[in-house]
Amino acid sequence: MTRGGRGGWLRSMQALCDGGALGGLGDAELLGAFLGRGEASAAAFEAVVARHAAMVLDVCRAVAGSEADAEDAFQATFLVLACRASSVRDRDALGPWLFGVARRLAARAGADAARRRASERRAAGLRPASSDPPEADDAVAMLMEEVDRLPARYRDAVVLCHLQGLTYEAAASRLGCPLGTLSTRLRRARERLRRSLEGRGVCGAWALARVPDPAVPPPLAASAARLASLVAPTLGAGVPASILSLARGALTTMKIRRFARLSATFLALAAGAWGWNAAASHDEPPPATEEKPGRYQVTGRVVDEQGRPMAGATVQALTRDPATGKPTVKSTRSGADGTYTLDLPPGHVDFASFIPPPGCWLPNIPPFVGRPMTLSNDRPTIRTDYQVERGVAWDFRLAQGGRLPGRGYVLLNPPADDERPVYTESDADGLARLGIPRKRREAKLIASSTESQGREIPCSLRWDEGFRPEAVRSVAKLDGTLDRFWITDADGRSAMVEAAPDGRFRPEIDGGRLVVRVDLPEDVKETLPSVIGSIVDRGGRAIAGARVEAAYTRGTTTQMGEGDAFAATTDARGRFRLDKLPASVRDRTPESIRLIVAKDGFGGVDSDPIPVEGVVGPIAVPPIVLGPGCSVTGVVLGPDGRPLEGAKVEPGHAFSARARVTWTDADGRFTVVGLPEGPARIDVRFGELIETVETTAAARDPRPIEVRFQGR
Repeated sequence: MTRGGRGGWLRSMQALCDGGALGGLGDAELLGAFLGRGEASAAAFEAVVARHAAMVLDVCRAVAGSEADAEDAFQATFLVLACRASSVRDRDALGPWLFGVARRLAARAGADAARRRASERRAAGLRPASSDPPEADDAVAMLMEEVDRLPARYRDAVVLCHLQGLTYEAAASRLGCPLGTLSTRLRRARERLRRSLEGRGVCGAWALARVPDPAVPPPLAASAARLASLVAPTLGAGVPASILSLARGALTTMKIRRFARLSATFLALAAGAWGWNAAASHDEPPPATEEKPGRYQVTGRVVDEQGRPMAGATVQALTRDPATGKPTVKSTRSGADGTYTLDLPPGHVDFASFIPPPGCWLPNIPPFVGRPMTLSNDRPTIRTDYQVERGVAWDFRLAQGGRLPGRGYVLLNPPADDERPVYTESDADGLARLGIPRKRREAKLIASSTESQGREIPCSLRWDEGFRPEAVRSVAKLDGTLDRFWITDADGRSAMVEAAPDGRFRPEIDGGRLVVRVDLPEDVKETLPSVIGSIVDRGGRAIAGARVEAAYTRGTTTQMGEGDAFAATTDARGRFRLDKLPASVRDRTPESIRLIVAKDGFGGVDSDPIPVEGVVGPIAVPPIVLGPGCSVTGVVLGPDGRPLEGAKVEPGHAFSARARVTWTDADGRFTVVGLPEGPARIDVRFGELIETVETTAAARDPRPIEVRFQGR
């Protein structure tokens, strides 16, 4: 396929996107319309392809080794989007997401082709190709790789401004950050890229010699647009094998990860001439006032009671996604030398948990107690060492629906208040190896699926001193109202497992080792009545792409559900339908539900209670009206009066407001958007410092507030 200008298909789709039936819709609205699977679904996806095709193909051409590989990666990128559209976090800034997917797929396509060529040369008895200095295209690929390695807040700014050609103002709006913050991110991205490229022996002299060709052959773009129709019911039918292989590899990687263009301006960036194109309409970013550390991290070492390094310990932290500001869980494991390093963004961090290595337990710090911390310029690294103790290793094999493996966790509650719980999660094979303190003789076991809304199943364990689960001789079921199992090891010591009579716990012998099979509760099958309705603005016009979530209320307690079953996105006509709401959350059935509605540019709302107890048949709710989005802006200062970067700012007066969490920028400034007009409560956290401010959300020119912590 030859490179050519944009043809009739691209021109018609671009016209539709710019001024036709889809005119005025952003990426979030287009994806919402696509996911709605209505009449506009196919046209919406075609508009997304038309909008981003040039950027995606340019990335693929820069990284892949040939035009054919680039075109395969191009189509695979949009196939992945069609499969994963519902999980894209920041739909208003789709370009950076597509950039990352395209670069990785193109790199894989090029690597696969290189391996094939090498294999063919070996088969022909030829010597390996010589290693020459990087050519221009190789250097471009290195640049793309280093851009992809940038922290998300820097990478997204680069993609939007210097690849997709957005103005600074438009990019700042997409990213939800002040203009000054965007300029700072771009400057720091340039510095990081220059250092990393120089470290790889790449200079920038070659950069300006290459002018990227953004032309997209119309048949290629049209083929990518049609891929959305091939996603269901089975991925694969009608998709060329080369494209399908790339897409499946990317989808598998995304699943494993779960709690992750060039233009002349890009090339000038690598040459150290960043911003030459933008300088005509924008001022140069202001000079940095403070040197920032290269990395913010929590690090330490895990050892046993003898001081020996322990590998396989899991350290997790609840922090934020630097690009979207949304809470996210980052995780790492200790290596063979016992050390771990967890890279985090600066500012407030909610410490989540420490999970000991298999067969060990943590005697001093409870794994479930959150411990806030702060990473700042003055303290960019926090060191936390752990000493674990080797215990008795019990194996639990988790299943779900009679199938192995199951995804879940196992918790042993302490028999006394002064002892700590012991916790572990199942691995990819469904195995949960629990290290129990040797002094224990009994414990209450709780097992739960990670996908069952907190439904738990209990049992009791008792065992003799010195019982060896790794050397079991016999397992016998005893009569009684409970499921009781008598277990004997090779030394004649015994253990007892007592569970509810539903047979969810079943001790078995696997190669002489005791393995307790646990049948986890499946996803809730019973559902509430369907809830249907629409979201409109104050003029009665439909709002597409609004997110509608269900919160369960019983008595005075309201709980948010988690997962796709509890949420929906309005279609092009503003309609939504929640038709698979589970009958309970954490074993609590609701008396009523509230609908939590949010949409960028509008003020979020919590609906009035909707009774569901005893209701049969669909529930039609009146149209929910969203008013203009209002905001609260301000600055956060430390006890010394200096601005604090990374302070957590969370509205707390409504469920729809709580989702609008943000963090302060390098100047300590913040803006909370998407709030309804009127009184607002703002909670600000920085480590263990907490301040609450009562203010008012305004649609235009909100009066800035100042939050100053009084002491540590």
